[in-house]
Amino acid sequence: MARKPAESRSARVQRLLQEARTLRRDGRFAEAERRYRTAVRLHPDNLTSLFNLGTLLQAMNRPAEAAKFFERALATNPPDPDVKAQLLAAIQAAHRAHAAP
Repeated sequence: MARKPAESRSARVQRLLQEARTLRRDGRFAEAERRYRTAVRLHPDNLTSLFNLGTLLQAMNRPAEAAKFFERALATNPPDPDVKAQLLAAIQAAHRAHAAP
């Protein structure tokens, strides 16, 4: 029986990102988070993985954690205005959550 060729790391990251997008769209946030985190582990400076994990964490009301991934995304692609805007929103939400009684 012929062996199936091993999936490249890049192809695996792309597959994980697609699965995560589908899971997020279906409201299965915890499963999407696991896929995004695996993608980040496989490719730690992948802007799409970092940014999408950050936006998911923000949607899950975890802004402080989201900010960490936006900061990492910003470090990989400093001029990206979307990353800057999301980072600012996450930081502001984390401050509001921390200041709330």
